[in-house]
Amino acid sequence: MLIGAAALYGPRLISGDYHRGAIERLASGVVGRPVYIEGPITLSLLPDPQLVAENVIIGGPHGAQVTTAVLKLDLAPGPLLLGRLRATRLALQHPYITLPWPLPGGAEALAPPPWLGSLHATLHDGTFRIGPLRLDHANLSIFTGGPQAVISASGTTMLGKTPAAIALRVDDTGSDGPAPMTAELKLGKDALTTLSFHGALGHDSRLEGVIDIAADKKAVSELLPELQKSSAPLHVTGQLAATGHLAAFENVSAQFGSAQVEGQGALALVPAPLLRITAKGDGLDLGIAAALLARIRSVVPVAANLDVSGTVAGVPIAKANALVLADDRSLRAQSLTATLPGNAELGFAGALGPAAAGHFSLRAPDPAATVAALRPLLPFLPSWPARAGPLDVDGRMTLGPDGTISLDDLQGKEAATAAIPAFTGAARITPAGDRAHIVARLDLTRLTLDHLLLDHLAVALSSAKPRYDGSVQITARQLAVPAATKGAKPEIEATDLLVDASLHDAAIGGGVHIRLASAHLGRGLLLGRGLRKANGDVIGARLFLAGPDAQNTMTALARILGLPDRWATHQALRQPFSLAIAADGAEKALATTWALRLGSLNAAAAPVIDLTNRSVVGPITLRAPNAVALIRSLGGANLLGEHAGLGWPGPGSASLRAAGFFVGGHMGLSDFVASLGALTISGRINADLADGPPQISGRIAADTLAVPAPPALEGAARAALGSGLRVNFPILSAARVERFGETVARHASFSLALDQGKLAPRIAVTLNRAEVVGGRLSGRAILTGAAGSTPATLSLQASLTGARASAVASIAATHGLALPLSGGTVDLGANLMAQGDSGRAWQRSLAGSLTASSHGITISGLDLAGVGQTLGAAIQAPHPVGPIATAHALRGLLGKGTTTFNLLDLTATIGQRTVRLDHAALSGPAGELAAAGDLNLAQDHLNLTLAARPAVSQAKTVPSLSMTIAGPAAHPGSRIDVAAAISWIHDMLATTETSSATH
Repeated sequence: MLIGAAALYGPRLISGDYHRGAIERLASGVVGRPVYIEGPITLSLLPDPQLVAENVIIGGPHGAQVTTAVLKLDLAPGPLLLGRLRATRLALQHPYITLPWPLPGGAEALAPPPWLGSLHATLHDGTFRIGPLRLDHANLSIFTGGPQAVISASGTTMLGKTPAAIALRVDDTGSDGPAPMTAELKLGKDALTTLSFHGALGHDSRLEGVIDIAADKKAVSELLPELQKSSAPLHVTGQLAATGHLAAFENVSAQFGSAQVEGQGALALVPAPLLRITAKGDGLDLGIAAALLARIRSVVPVAANLDVSGTVAGVPIAKANALVLADDRSLRAQSLTATLPGNAELGFAGALGPAAAGHFSLRAPDPAATVAALRPLLPFLPSWPARAGPLDVDGRMTLGPDGTISLDDLQGKEAATAAIPAFTGAARITPAGDRAHIVARLDLTRLTLDHLLLDHLAVALSSAKPRYDGSVQITARQLAVPAATKGAKPEIEATDLLVDASLHDAAIGGGVHIRLASAHLGRGLLLGRGLRKANGDVIGARLFLAGPDAQNTMTALARILGLPDRWATHQALRQPFSLAIAADGAEKALATTWALRLGSLNAAAAPVIDLTNRSVVGPITLRAPNAVALIRSLGGANLLGEHAGLGWPGPGSASLRAAGFFVGGHMGLSDFVASLGALTISGRINADLADGPPQISGRIAADTLAVPAPPALEGAARAALGSGLRVNFPILSAARVERFGETVARHASFSLALDQGKLAPRIAVTLNRAEVVGGRLSGRAILTGAAGSTPATLSLQASLTGARASAVASIAATHGLALPLSGGTVDLGANLMAQGDSGRAWQRSLAGSLTASSHGITISGLDLAGVGQTLGAAIQAPHPVGPIATAHALRGLLGKGTTTFNLLDLTATIGQRTVRLDHAALSGPAGELAAAGDLNLAQDHLNLTLAARPAVSQAKTVPSLSMTIAGPAAHPGSRIDVAAAISWIHDMLATTETSSATH
């Protein structure tokens, strides 16, 4: 009866407002939080006891609150009959749940009442907020209680516009330690993306654990449309540590295809939300990374410190480091550095969006490689000259919405190896596909130009479709060209360069119009103008160069022409000059005229130039009114001889008529006729300037070849060794060789070669033949330059055959050596070597051997036949005073007269500044003569001992007569010893008397 009455009348009694307080206390005990019911309350006992309340507010500490449209509380009937209330199920319709973060009490805040064994709660279409996290349209089933005070929830919700399935479990919420916690969130309609958390929630509301995010390729495309073109599976792991003010992410690792990112982050909640990210990554598409950053900054402000590598629009970025600040209104790089191809370093600081504007810097050691790699991103960029050197520049850059690039306050820093080491300027570039309109001004401290760089610029300006049009002005305080020697530092050749030009559009033929170009070269002034179209045609090009002293100016021209510097510093250039050049015509046949005046020298040329193949062909003329004055101005006064040029080259003018050429690094005179005073030579000369040191070759024929004095020859040889040149003249001929007006040889044919060698340069002169003193002279002389500690070396091999002995004696006499040769012919040979740095040193170190031979030679100062006759007469007719008279006669015969010998055989050694006779013997019908001794070159002293053995027909044995010659080489004294001959006479007479007595 009691149960029936309760079932019939209980709901009516409880549903009234006069029981509202008791019911709120009942609900508060069940929920564990203050419950306030503002709407109607109903209780039904059948089929199961259920309490329904509308417009319910469930409070909590520190601002936690739940509002719900309908609250349903299912009660267990058994305990209810026994007078106890036990809730079995809690249902909330359209709840709005707000929980503070951190949770007051941490895990304790989630713990169900200790007396509640279990509770099954459901949320239908609710909104759940805990701190900054918001779940919309949440449909959750929540279980509580159990021996471990478990909170378990599962269901569905919406994150923004993305559906998600959620599962949450918190264990042991009522214990003293942290409560273990697991959570899993599956995103998308197909739940292809999984976000999971495993960790613990402490009573101090500290949440710690491991985050794992996994998404396949399709899920990534759905969640992030920016990645559709390069979608790949995504996997992220990391550690989370969250408190009331900060959520820290440690050891975060993300794998996106082949891209790998590692880092950490922190989400600050107070005083305002801010996400700080520190990340390192490799193999990233940095364009996609920027799009993701834009997506994040639309939700929460970001401060990111990134250290990544990857690509941007196909351009590889070896390394990029950026400190970026971003929110929903702006994106700014506090600092950004990136390593571009070619090891270039790009720096930027300023706004990145929606339009870039800020300070930039670029350090490019190989700009050619960098520009080539950036062309896919900036197609209007031209190719950069590979030889231009490094680029180091900074300034301000603004990128407009239409793609216009404005570069202001440009400043290039000093770099000694760069073609453009330091500069200032500004430019405005408006791109249109692969073309651009440009207005620029560049002010350089120094500009270094070489042939390759000039060729590169010419090719760029000759494009049939020019990349640029507009005005350009370039100034340079100094203009330099590289040294002729590879690796040498360039020297300043010009100052105050000004180029005012305009780049023409393709519609009017392209190319460049130089309105004015000017520069100071040394003390000279250069002026130029002209128009060069893209097809290579030159219209109205004019250049004028003049100055009071050509030396400094010609230094620059020598470099441009590839000539050695010392040619341009010659004393002949220390006088006024002018050069005028005019050019008109097509690129392959440019007609030019050149006129040069240098002092009294006038030169003219009319070459046709092929700019495509870099060739020059045309006539050259040169004339000077006085040949002797020209030689003096060229520094050749020592070549003029003792008669101040009257003997050689003689009075008259100097002129040259030739067909000149320059093709592919080869230049020369293919056919020339030159006159110098009374002399005329002809032939051809070629100079190879293409590879390595210049090489000069050719063939020359001269009617008269003048030989300068030995010091002049020595100086010329040393200058040639230090020139770095290579010379090869296989055939040189001269009808007559003169020395100071005297003919010393005829019909000479020889060759000349100068090479640099592996260790040291050397000059080799090979004399094939020359008619000298009635004989034929041939030989070879080699002069090798100094190398390290080894001094210069001179080696000489010579052979003179059939020379007149009297002429040889005459030449020796001019060098201070008296030779008693008066007739016949002689063959001479020499093999000598010397070392040193001067002619005197060569004389001191001269060493080698000398040979002489003859088949008929007459010696003066000796009558060997008379000696034999006198000795024969002395032994045939003895007389008491005969030996004394014989000795007197012998001395007279050994000091005068002549003797002819059939054979001569002589060898000598030179060393220690001494010529030593190793063997010297003469033989003939009159007897034999042997010599021994030496010639001291240092003291000019001769010391010889002669042994004469005359032929005596009356005797089988022959006495030896001794002569000593000593003293100055030009006038030595002599001493004759005939004692052996007198003794021989006595012996012969004694033998004769003994034989007669016996008989």
